[in-house]
Amino acid sequence: MLKNPSNVWRALSVLLVIVVVTQWFLFLSMLHRPHSSQDLSDPVSHQFNKAAFQQYGSILLHNTTRKTLDGTVGSGDYEGVAMTVMLQAPKWFHRRFTVMLHNAMANVPSTWPVQIFSNEPWLQKDVLPLHPGLRQLRSHPRIIWTPLPRELTKKKPKEIMKSQWLWDQVVAENILVFSGNGAFCANSKKGIQDFLGYDYVGVPWGRHGGMGGDGSSHSFRKRSAMLRILKDHPPNSEMDTPDFQFFVKYLLNDEKSFKIAEKEVTYNFGGVTDYETAPFVISGTQAQLNWTSRDALLGVCPELKVIFPSLHEPSCFGAHPNGEKCKATICALQEKLPSSGC
Repeated sequence: MLKNPSNVWRALSVLLVIVVVTQWFLFLSMLHRPHSSQDLSDPVSHQFNKAAFQQYGSILLHNTTRKTLDGTVGSGDYEGVAMTVMLQAPKWFHRRFTVMLHNAMANVPSTWPVQIFSNEPWLQKDVLPLHPGLRQLRSHPRIIWTPLPRELTKKKPKEIMKSQWLWDQVVAENILVFSGNGAFCANSKKGIQDFLGYDYVGVPWGRHGGMGGDGSSHSFRKRSAMLRILKDHPPNSEMDTPDFQFFVKYLLNDEKSFKIAEKEVTYNFGGVTDYETAPFVISGTQAQLNWTSRDALLGVCPELKVIFPSLHEPSCFGAHPNGEKCKATICALQEKLPSSGC
């Protein structure tokens, strides 16, 4: 029996107050604590957030190795990936990088990441300081940044795209290659799923009877097909050939082993024929179209106007186009070009 129960209860009450006050101060300290000291634009500090990525879809991540931005090895097994290469470019071109990435993410399945092969020193020094929006995307859970080796940053795009290292590093078998010279059209009735059965699909062209397609801007490719061609046909003597011409030539030479897009499929992918129906992608400014056709096309694929800012000029593509005023707004059409280039 306790001789003085009131003293015991008093002691317990004091102890309870101490516990509550301590927890309150701990809670306040957590509120004022910085969430992270990492610079999300720093490739050393950034970690690929696999858990955050998984909220975008139900795809299961297995044990396929890949390299993340910080150089550590992670695991990921994806149905497909949208892939681009960011190389040194003038300011007028890298201004479109941010919207280019958003355009890609909006038009591929939410379970597909976007993988960017980047010239990191140039990106850190000359691009990110000018583009806060692009800097924010350095921590986006759907984007995988893969720094190019130093020796590849000095090469031309057509040489990099024929590098075995590049295709070895791509994180998925199904690859949608994109660039800043075209746009995906969200209003298209076609989607990437319509082309997954092929080893290569480009936009319409005049070579090989229309088979394969031009891949200078956008294309769909199978990783295994690219690696197989590089293994069987080392490109050392063909480095000056555009990569898509190189790959299509050898894919067609072995049609029994590969499935290459027929002419009709290239039009489904990026053909501009019915100007009131958006293709999956549009490559280039479509300079060959007359004003009426181009205006109809931009109406169903306005993304092209975001990629190519000059298409916003009312004198060029508005309700009342004016040829001379339009010409005056386009740098490349001036008689005296600026020394820094257009």
